[in-house]
Amino acid sequence: MSNFLKLVNLPEDEGLSQIELDLNRRAKIAYHAAGFFFLLSSAWSFSFAWLGDTIGMVITACFAVSLFVAIVLFRIRQTKFARIVWIVTSNLAVVLALIFTNPGEDIDLLFLILIALPFLIFSRKEEPVLLLTSFFMPIVLWVFCVTSGVIGASMFLFGQSRQMLSKEMLKNVLMRE
Repeated sequence: MSNFLKLVNLPEDEGLSQIELDLNRRAKIAYHAAGFFFLLSSAWSFSFAWLGDTIGMVITACFAVSLFVAIVLFRIRQTKFARIVWIVTSNLAVVLALIFTNPGEDIDLLFLILIALPFLIFSRKEEPVLLLTSFFMPIVLWVFCVTSGVIGASMFLFGQSRQMLSKEMLKNVLMRE
C-alpha cells in the first residue's frame, strides 16, 4: 500500500527548472491531498451506510469514486487533467449535497475550501486560466445555489426529503424512466 502512495511515476526533481519544480511540487501535493480526501470520503461512505443514511452514502461514495479516478490519472502522469477532475467533481459533490441538505446545516461553507483549493494545486504563473476558473467556479455555484433555491430542494426535485429517503425509495427514483 505504501508503494501505491508514492508518486514514482512523476519525474524526479533533479535537473528541472524552477517552473517545472513548482508544477511537480503542486502535482505531488495535489496527489497526496486527493488520496487523503479519498480515504476520508470512503470512511464517511461506510459510516453513512452503517447508519442507514442512503443519500449521504451515495454522495460520499460518488465523491470517493471521482477522487479515485483523479488518483489513477495522477498515477498515469495526467496531472493537469487529474487536478481539473478533482476541482470539478468536488464542486459538483457540494452542489449535490446542498440539494439534500436539511434546514440549519451549513454545507455551503464547503465552498470556502473549494475557493482556496486552486491556489494549492495550480500555478499562478503557468496555469493562470485554470487557477482563475477553478477559483470562480465555487463562487458562481454558491451564488446560483443560494439565489435559485437549490439548497434543500430534494422535496421539490424528487418528492422526498433526505430524512424520508430509504433504500427502497432510492431504487424507485433511480429506476424511473
